[in-house]
Amino acid sequence: MGEPMIIEIHRPELQALIHERMRTGAFASVEDALLEAIPGTPVFIRECFR
Repeated sequence: MGEPMIIEIHRPELQALIHERMRTGAFASVEDALLEAIPGTPVFIRECFR
């Protein structure tokens, strides 16, 4: 893997949504949320992060 990346989220409603989805188990990590949010992410790439 590469170097860690810092992504700033400035919209509190988006921060709350990500936290809530992680709390309920919809996403295990922020990385999972990003992989689901980016259109066209190949399944094999998503599986590498699980």
